[in-house]
Amino acid sequence: MGMNVPGEIRRLTEIAEPDVGLITNIQKVHLEGLGSLERLKEEKGELFRKMRRDGTILVNQDDSRVIELANHYPGQRITFGTNHPADVMAKEIRLSEAEGLLLPSFWKGRRWRFIFPYWGDILFPMPFLRGDRVPLWSGGAADQEGAGKF
Repeated sequence: MGMNVPGEIRRLTEIAEPDVGLITNIQKVHLEGLGSLERLKEEKGELFRKMRRDGTILVNQDDSRVIELANHYPGQRITFGTNHPADVMAKEIRLSEAEGLLLPSFWKGRRWRFIFPYWGDILFPMPFLRGDRVPLWSGGAADQEGAGKF
């Protein structure tokens, strides 16, 4: 779900009734139309407040505002991050001209290696997706949905 006007996440959550939810981050880049980080946090928080109580949320441990919102959710949570202890963690992130973004990660006591290759002059995923965390939350979501190894 995305949001660009107040009330949009609340309405989309009512329609979709998600059982897995993720707030990637709460940052100034998303302020348009909302005016303040506190208002943005309030609006994005509608996802955790309105989604199914027996669901699972994925929590970015590197964003204190997301952590604060997650503290009120009664269901299961999977944490991810790079700078703070989490269920899914990335360490030793590096950029290799030959291979792309190398992201060694740890999940349930096992080490995983994600590689995002270059395509011409472009490195995927694009920076606006916070590429260093994309496999962390997507892997956690896939495992939650029964995909097994990711």
